[in-house]
Amino acid sequence: MSLDLSSSVLPLYYLPNIEYLSAIACATTICIEQFENYQKRSFRNRCFINTAQGTLQLSIPLQSGKNEQQAIREVKIDNQQAWQRQHWRSLVTAYNAAPFWEYYADSLILFYQKKYDFLWDWNIELLTWLLDKIKIKTEICFTNAYKIESAATSSHLQNYQKAQYENFTPKVYPQLFGDFHNFLPNLTSLDALFCMGNLTGAYLKSCR
Repeated sequence: MSLDLSSSVLPLYYLPNIEYLSAIACATTICIEQFENYQKRSFRNRCFINTAQGTLQLSIPLQSGKNEQQAIREVKIDNQQAWQRQHWRSLVTAYNAAPFWEYYADSLILFYQKKYDFLWDWNIELLTWLLDKIKIKTEICFTNAYKIESAATSSHLQNYQKAQYENFTPKVYPQLFGDFHNFLPNLTSLDALFCMGNLTGAYLKSCR
């Protein structure tokens, strides 16, 4: 599938991967799909981070009723589970030695200390934070009707490194845990941000 960066429509992901943010960084305007139904086992409530043991999937627990027929903006988070504490601890363990961790950790932790009822609210606030920290100026809008089909929203959770779109080539950057495993492409964009800081925006554009 070829991604038309002049008129792209993207689903809303949890701490989206590098391919996703590179699409936004290279576009003038990106529209976020707000009328789709929730898709099980997708990046909408999952992301991958880098650890000494390799990739680790972080998954947000959802309340019952998380099925293909539920509108994405109605999906509720299961806050009976201590998932925010667990995710934050995983991020600290994975990235507290990263060169730029200290520049972003104090503002990022605030999201993990605040209760969110809806997955949409959580994801959009984190995306806004990412765009601000990476200094991506792309205009973000929202669909006024359902726009994207399944081909554009496939999750590739079984092979997270596989690109969803053409014209994306994840380039190597200085990554943590190089002594333990090879470079891991297309993780959450946090991985690049913590490793490259204010160079992340240029890196994202170089991948297309």
